[in-house]
Amino acid sequence: MAHDWRHELEIQVAQASKAVQLLSEEMRQAKASASKAQCQVGELSSRGGGSRLEDAGEAADIVEALAREWDVSFGERVARCDAASEGCERCVKVMEDRLRSFSSELRLQLVSEGEKLMDVLTPSLQVGKAEPLAAATAAAAAAAAEVFAAADERGSPQASFLRMSPLASSPARSPLRMFAASAAGTMEGGDGNANGLLASLSKRVTDQEQSMEELRRHNASLRSEMDGYQLEQKVTRSLAGLERRS
Repeated sequence: MAHDWRHELEIQVAQASKAVQLLSEEMRQAKASASKAQCQVGELSSRGGGSRLEDAGEAADIVEALAREWDVSFGERVARCDAASEGCERCVKVMEDRLRSFSSELRLQLVSEGEKLMDVLTPSLQVGKAEPLAAATAAAAAAAAEVFAAADERGSPQASFLRMSPLASSPARSPLRMFAASAAGTMEGGDGNANGLLASLSKRVTDQEQSMEELRRHNASLRSEMDGYQLEQKVTRSLAGLERRS
């Protein structure tokens, strides 16, 4: 899901950048044509004479027609750029809203599931013999694996956004962190399969945290590109206004 959002935002930014490039190219061409026509008008006016004045009038008409055509083309390009910019902003806002929603739901889910895992693990911490301790820890690790497997089977979006849970905001007090740390300490000399489950669970959480951090960096980069694009658009409009007044 995060990959789809990222791909959609990249497409929107690419379209906006392409529109700006096309607009800049048309502005350069129109400016060159207008400058050439103005030079011709000035040359004809300086030569004087009735026929020359008529030629100058025709050249002035050509310049005026070019200016009108340029204004229409510029307005259309600016409208397309505005639409692309608004599309990018909407995509970013939708993604941020979804991330906040997933974060809230995931916090509640992980707190509840972490408490259940701690209930399973607590008896093992009070057992003095190695074999019952290893068996209880293995059961807790299996329960943790089942929790994530169930989340995957349901297609829960929270399973893809673990980094936004209390694991990131308060790792020291997170029930899932407490479970992982306690289970890792009690697994010395215990069952190898349970130890493997714990290692897999820890790696999975770490991978999801890294994935979410990458998504946040990409989101910040897109916002920076959008700010730059909007600034460039304002400068382009200002230059166009100066051209029309001149």
